[in-house]
Amino acid sequence: MDKAEVVQKLIMLMKDVLKKDAVTAEMDIMDEIGLESVEVLQFVGLAETEYGLSLPSRELRGVSTIEDLGELIVKKLQKKAK
Repeated sequence: MDKAEVVQKLIMLMKDVLKKDAVTAEMDIMDEIGLESVEVLQFVGLAETEYGLSLPSRELRGVSTIEDLGELIVKKLQKKAK
């Protein structure tokens, strides 16, 4: 699975489950999309479930966009596959 596929799936989760429209990969999750901290946790939980991963908070530091999250997920999936 490549980063573009992961990012598209994350955008779909954001739109479908959290009911956020007009979402792009480059938008800041909290500032531009407008998620509250509880919604961010819910979104990360959905991503963890979708990809069968654990995303500890220390690994999420520096993640501010859906694209950043997609990159982290791809790296973790690649590690998991080894």
